[in-house]
Amino acid sequence: MVINLIKKSEVSVLELVGRCEIQDFDLLSQHLNEIIDRGEKKLVLDFAGLNFINSAGLRAVIVAVQKMKNSGGKVVFCNLNETVEKLFGITGYSDLLESFRTTEEAVESFDN
Repeated sequence: MVINLIKKSEVSVLELVGRCEIQDFDLLSQHLNEIIDRGEKKLVLDFAGLNFINSAGLRAVIVAVQKMKNSGGKVVFCNLNETVEKLFGITGYSDLLESFRTTEEAVESFDN
């Protein structure tokens, strides 16, 4: 998996590309924790290039969402493909996670 960090004004956009599997857990967690530890409060997880995420990747994401919320921040998602969206639904997280069709919509959601 490849992870790209893009800053759009006060919003961090983390692009996940490829397959997020067990061996990617530490890398993904590290990126997410660095953003939270810097005190950033607005994070978009862009899944446009993500083909697959397993339970370890999902765990890293959910832990980051909880940490960000506890620090007064917010994580939103965008560009979820059908497979990832189904996984969120099966695990019961789809109702808890705010998602948008595009990166632009996700970034703009922080203005509201």
